Amino acid sequence: MNNMLNKTLLTGVAGTALLAAAPAMAADLAVKAPRVAPVAPPVPVFSWTGCFVGAHVGWGWGKKDFNVFDTSFTPSPSLSGSIKNDSGAIFGGQLGCDWQFGGFGKGAGPGAGAWVIGIQGSVSGADIHGFGANHCDGGGLTSKTDFLASVTGRLGWAGWDPRMLFYVRGGVAWTHERDEIRTDSSSTSFQGEQTRTGWTVGVGVEWAFAPNWSAFVEWDHYGFGTKRLTLTDADFDSVLHADVKQNIETVRIGVNYRFNWLLGKGKAPVVARY
Repeated sequence: MNNMLNKTLLTGVAGTALLAAAPAMAADLAVKAPRVAPVAPPVPVFSWTGCFVGAHVGWGWGKKDFNVFDTSFTPSPSLSGSIKNDSGAIFGGQLGCDWQFGGFGKGAGPGAGAWVIGIQGSVSGADIHGFGANHCDGGGLTSKTDFLASVTGRLGWAGWDPRMLFYVRGGVAWTHERDEIRTDSSSTSFQGEQTRTGWTVGVGVEWAFAPNWSAFVEWDHYGFGTKRLTLTDADFDSVLHADVKQNIETVRIGVNYRFNWLLGKGKAPVVARY
């Protein structure tokens, strides 16, 4: 009986000692447990990869030379001349796709491999028109360009700022013109029109001011060379043939909406900060 009582008392004392020591042991374990540093969330980085559609407005100007070489009127050289003040507004839209390579991955700063290549189609309505004199007493020249179009490739660099793209572009271009040659102020007027194919080069800068929006300013040169143009009078009983040389410069501003289809669901990639 005494042995049983002694065992019971010893068991109770041991249990009480363990309960009293539990907080100290827990505190000791908490002190010795390793601490995990918080991980910074990924930092979003804008990417130019994706497709876009947009609109633009601007101004165009140029020069046009007329060399009339075949006419029933004499003297034929008197109908030749130049229009030096061709100018007017342009407005239209563009669509295309870009691909950024080199990127901004781990260990690569903003200036490392930040290159962009792309392709774009652009169409502009135009009111580029002008007047000039020929060598016929009282005569003159009139010209109007009513549209410009192009398909171009571009190469850009975003190494200075990932949201700022500096670029050059070049490709094939088209225009439609309407021309008139007057023999004098009250006599016959010869009119003609044609669509011309040429080339274009340009430079610009584009700024991504929102996740899916960008704005740009761009200068382009259009060279359409010398093309032969046939002009007829109102009664279609007389014909003029002229070699017409045309160059156009444009400055445009615009905005693009970027779908980023190539990235999926319009989300820009992210990189971790180390």
